[in-house]
Amino acid sequence: MRSLFLSILVMILFNGYSKNQVSASKEISLPHYNPSKANLYFVNTDTDSLGEYKVTYLCDSETISIVVLSRQYSYNEVAAGKCSISVMPYSTHPFLEARKDHIPLEINVKPGESYIFKMDKNIDTKTAFKAMFALFPVQTVLDHHLTVILEDKSIGAKNIQEVIDWKPFLVDRLYPPRANGKTIRDYL
Repeated sequence: MRSLFLSILVMILFNGYSKNQVSASKEISLPHYNPSKANLYFVNTDTDSLGEYKVTYLCDSETISIVVLSRQYSYNEVAAGKCSISVMPYSTHPFLEARKDHIPLEINVKPGESYIFKMDKNIDTKTAFKAMFALFPVQTVLDHHLTVILEDKSIGAKNIQEVIDWKPFLVDRLYPPRANGKTIRDYL
């Protein structure tokens, strides 16, 4: 009787473990792919509602600029070659001068490959100094030092899927998950 009880208890305890292992091993695919071009994604997982960033791709043959809002991703196709990817805040605080020392990422892209980029926000002395003298030192006023980094494809695909699946609390989503160049003011 005791062994039957222990067997049932072990089955109940580890029932969810096997389900989690199966879902964790499931491969997440990217939403867009062109085998003849380099596929560039930029993911903004920022939770700040005013997190508008202008992403610029300077490639050998073309220059692409697009505004990416918080919880949005952008997708662009470019020819193979050298690319420089930079990101800047789209709208800045009216009393503070926007900084221009953000660090771009230089990369050689190949056709048929997918590259997923994200930004890394750092707080340095210039950011802290501006926050001290800001009228309301909140997250949106901070002028972070932004760096573009290349993300692992599996983690990047998971972040893109989270952005697509994200739903705000108690309201409908104001803008689509894929960036189309519009700012938050265009949706209000």
